[in-house]
Amino acid sequence: KINSVSEAILKVLRVDPLKWIDSIITVYVVQEPPRLEEALNCIIDLSKEGESSPDLIEKSLKYLLFLVPADKLFDVALGMYQLPLALSIGRRSQKDPKDFEPFLEHLVKLSEIERQYQINDHLQRYPQALKCLYENESVKSEVFLEYMKKYQLYKEAVVISSVPLQYRDQVYDCVINGFGDYLALKGDHFSAVCLFKRSKNWSKVLLSSIH
Repeated sequence: KINSVSEAILKVLRVDPLKWIDSIITVYVVQEPPRLEEALNCIIDLSKEGESSPDLIEKSLKYLLFLVPADKLFDVALGMYQLPLALSIGRRSQKDPKDFEPFLEHLVKLSEIERQYQINDHLQRYPQALKCLYENESVKSEVFLEYMKKYQLYKEAVVISSVPLQYRDQVYDCVINGFGDYLALKGDHFSAVCLFKRSKNWSKVLLSSIH
């Protein structure tokens, strides 16, 4: 119920976002679950508005930090790939600069896809990190498959690898076979057989059918 009421309030406040910026941020924060990305986007939008003064941006960011722990907001900004914003939040937190500034400096030097992988892996968003590995042409397919196995992301890998890429030849079949092996070890031989059939791995179809 609180979310539906919040949406009604937001419609009114958005008529003049500069005037009601703190109220808009508050509404995002009190929702269940809190919509922290949208709250941070308010700050980002302010920085893009020619009418917004640096003082207003600073005031709004401080207000958001009053409502939400800085460490949490840092991770949200990082997950949005907004490194300057994450740096700004980190410097306003209780964090030791040595704990985040070298990491952010390292991220800036990376390509976009590698940076997104590093961030997702750091935040333990493993399915997103796996997708980054698949789409990164410089990453060997073996690395993608090992990451899949490490975090048991078989279902996610099936979806990701179903998108054909020139530099990922035969990866889909490897994923299917790996998923089948995993299910066979778990005792789900029926599902394993179905997967092996999809990859036309007839020897494993026969072996799993015996069980």
